[in-house]
Amino acid sequence: MPVVFLPMMEAFIAHYGMVILFLFGNIGNVFIILLFYQYRKNAWSIYLSSGTIINIIYLTFDIPIFIYTYFHDEPIPYSLVFCKLRFYLSHVFGQMARYLFVLACFDRYILTSRNFHLRNFNRSINAKCSILLVIIFWCIICSHQLIFTTMNNQQCGQFGIYHIINSVYLFISFLIIPSVLMIIFGYLACHQMKQFGSKIRPLTNNQNGLIIITRRDRELLLMILTQIFIFCLTTIFYLAISLELLITISRNENKSIERIQIENFILILSTFFIYMNHAAAFYIYMIVSKGFRHDFKKLLKKCCKQPITASVIEQR
Repeated sequence: MPVVFLPMMEAFIAHYGMVILFLFGNIGNVFIILLFYQYRKNAWSIYLSSGTIINIIYLTFDIPIFIYTYFHDEPIPYSLVFCKLRFYLSHVFGQMARYLFVLACFDRYILTSRNFHLRNFNRSINAKCSILLVIIFWCIICSHQLIFTTMNNQQCGQFGIYHIINSVYLFISFLIIPSVLMIIFGYLACHQMKQFGSKIRPLTNNQNGLIIITRRDRELLLMILTQIFIFCLTTIFYLAISLELLITISRNENKSIERIQIENFILILSTFFIYMNHAAAFYIYMIVSKGFRHDFKKLLKKCCKQPITASVIEQR
């Protein structure tokens, strides 16, 4: 692709691509919440539903601001408060959603663990406490964004040495740690479930009780493994461009116009993929899980049946 067309492709992604993610992502996330509500007493449902709620908040807050600031100046050019809150809240919501999914991966691992005490952690009350801790943790850890994010020539962002420090921090906490944890827990859960095969597994609230690993357990693991794969695949671009920008900034390299255009295009594309991680879960589940599709059909039938029943009653 000629470099001259890259700005046009950037604008297309920033406008139409982001709008599509915003609409279909939020619609899909709402369906996930409705479908998982029937399993609300299970730890995995609590983790995934909470993460989905955060995804809705994240997409609703972040994408409109991203689109506006791409085509215009800052929404409030002279508002330092808005500048700080924009970066802080965006980062907090993104990290919360990411690490709540890590907890869902951990839940699948401990479900198949032979350690009773570890397996006993798989309870709804423990899930709620873990979610609360994740929320509090990232609200505190991300507070440096409130302190050091500032405005320079009416541009909101991180500047100077803090920009390098923040880039390293994001590289580790945003990309490396969640990816590694997801892969580890996903692999261990898959490995242990293969060892069980058709065998029985201990009941989480009774050391002597025994139940069968259900098809839903296996499908849920497949859903999570697929989502892990998509997450790792889509973060490769962001990881690569972040590392490249970090190295060039630290070296203070002079770049040609063509190189800057290529970097900007890759950055926009990688940002699109990051947003996609918060928008694609419903469609991933629909593709890989027969049980999820069955539940979705039941939900649609229930929604379609209620208005018809109500109209019949009114006519009578």
